[in-house]
Amino acid sequence: MNTIHLTTKCGDVIGRDAPDGWIFEGIPYAYAERFEYPVAVTDFGGSFDATKKPLEFPQDNTYIDDSKRFYTREFRRGESFEYAESPLTLNIITPKEPKSCPVLIFIHGGGFHTGKQSEHPAGTCFEYAKRGVILVSVSYRLNVFALYRCGNYYLYDQLCAIKWIKDNISDYGGDAENLSLIGQSAGAMSIFQLMYTDALAGSIKRAIMMSGAGFLPSLLAGYTKDKSDAFWDRIMHAAGCENDEQLKAVSTETLWRAWWDEASKPGNFRYIQPGIDGKMIPGLPSEIKKKGSLLDIPLMIGVTSQDMIFPLLVFNKAKSFALWSCRRKRKKVFLYFFDRVLPGNLYKAYHSSDLWYMFGNMDKCWRAFGEDDHALRDLMIDSVVRFIREDDPGWCAFTSAERKLRYFNTHGDEYVRPRDCLGTLLRNSFIERGPY
Repeated sequence: MNTIHLTTKCGDVIGRDAPDGWIFEGIPYAYAERFEYPVAVTDFGGSFDATKKPLEFPQDNTYIDDSKRFYTREFRRGESFEYAESPLTLNIITPKEPKSCPVLIFIHGGGFHTGKQSEHPAGTCFEYAKRGVILVSVSYRLNVFALYRCGNYYLYDQLCAIKWIKDNISDYGGDAENLSLIGQSAGAMSIFQLMYTDALAGSIKRAIMMSGAGFLPSLLAGYTKDKSDAFWDRIMHAAGCENDEQLKAVSTETLWRAWWDEASKPGNFRYIQPGIDGKMIPGLPSEIKKKGSLLDIPLMIGVTSQDMIFPLLVFNKAKSFALWSCRRKRKKVFLYFFDRVLPGNLYKAYHSSDLWYMFGNMDKCWRAFGEDDHALRDLMIDSVVRFIREDDPGWCAFTSAERKLRYFNTHGDEYVRPRDCLGTLLRNSFIERGPY
């Protein structure tokens, strides 16, 4: 293995010198005590070896066999992982000899209870490095550790990561003044939630949201800490604890299993989603919009035609938010509709299928991707790079007068209007459902 050595503000770092760039895995950006806010890392305490797979945050397949789940087989096939509550880590992938490169920060999905920074599609992707862009993948707290008593600790982790990247990425050849976010599913929702406050003001230039823009479940209406206390009390007692201090001391597995058993019961779905904490999510989405305080930056928003549990809802949320932004003369919003049928599977453009094309790690997939797939991959990645560099992905913005979405199915130059998507979305919502 060829290595690369960097001197950074936090200490010396050893990474891998790969054919298409440099990769630094498992860089610790924060330490986080259970149910406490993260504390940023300022010193590695010596030379840090970033040539090994990173620690991931404890989740479903840490404790149960989920090998038959669709997304496990799709994104984690043949991989093994190690887990720990702390530290929280980053993967940083750069061009060789990088100098003031734009930076793309990826926040993975997984429904706020699972997901990994180094899953196949994005975790070790060099496609952006080959195009002169630094890609950073972020780990963050999940499930009970992220959501306990409406603490929304995962948002504080993500914000801490963004601030750490802004403070330190120049040591890795990045331009700290040109940071962009990209998130998928829960990662896209996280970006949308972070935009509710001024926490990102001055740090992020633009954002890409894949299958999650404009989307906070309506079940969140009224979900605040006081209304969730009974749910969390049951978890505390199931873990054999009488108070929060005792709960902080139980084993990771004991706490996770207590949460899993309670979260799996009917009627508790709302409490395994983000809640209104009065800080990071200060109020209902409708209230935030009326105040006009939502961060105003250029946005690129995508949906897939077989998206999530109800594709039509995901599509309408994205479209409605784009129209809302346009009518208030906010920065441009660019929409895309991903409708590619992937080879080798019963499902079509399932939720998260666009990850293979947006990051391009197709050699890590079991599917027999062809020339057209690789051409579409290049088109989508090149669109992201252009958006990062020019605030314009190469197609027209979605407006009240020009309601068009970029249509990604082949590598041709195609557009589609919302009404043209309706039949596909209705069929996929009720008949040809995705893997959910």
